[in-house]
Amino acid sequence: SAIEKARRDREAEMKEQEIKRLTEKQASLEANSKNVHGEKEATDQYLKDLQPACVDGDSTYEDRKAARAKTIEALKQAQAILESDGEYTPPEAEPTTSAPLPAEPTTSAPPPAVLLV
Repeated sequence: SAIEKARRDREAEMKEQEIKRLTEKQASLEANSKNVHGEKEATDQYLKDLQPACVDGDSTYEDRKAARAKTIEALKQAQAILESDGEYTPPEAEPTTSAPLPAEPTTSAPPPAVLLV
């Protein structure tokens, strides 16, 4: 009958639209998959490049931590010196292994000029 034929035609049209939509979605997902795969390869290469310097490096974490602590202490001392107009007073709490700073010159010559940019 005509009604049955119209229903089947409509079903066929809807299925064709569904096939088209799914085909487009598949193409989009495949393109996205290629991008993600490329990013993963780049990340894996970056990790491989970092391995020698960061994991297999010469120093251990404890060595780097100790060096960082020494640097921070030296910076704190430098800040204290700068804040006290250049008068050095060694810290009382923690002895340092660095050599003491040289004494200030006792000449009456004016201080050297500082050029600030």
